[in-house]
Amino acid sequence: MNKNSSIVTALTFIIIISAAGIFLLSGSSEKLTENNIITVTDLAGRSVSLKVPVERVILGSSRDLHEFAAIEGEDFSRKIVGWGLI
Repeated sequence: MNKNSSIVTALTFIIIISAAGIFLLSGSSEKLTENNIITVTDLAGRSVSLKVPVERVILGSSRDLHEFAAIEGEDFSRKIVGWGLI
C-alpha cells in the first residue's frame, strides 16, 4: 500500500466516522432512518452505508485515535477493535 492510498483510506475513515458522529449527536428522538442505516459519500465519490449506531470500528491508523475519541466521548476505547500500522 503506497502512501497516497493510505492517506485516502485514513481520510475516508475519518469522514465516515465524523458523519456518523454528527448524525448521532444531533439528538433527534425520532426514528434515525429506515432500518437505521445512513449512507455517506467520501471525497472520492464512494458511497458507504452504515448501520447506526456504530458498535465497532477499525481505525485507519493510531493517528486517528484523537479524532475518534473526540467524536465518541468517554468510552471510545470500547468500540475500537483494531487499527492500521501507519
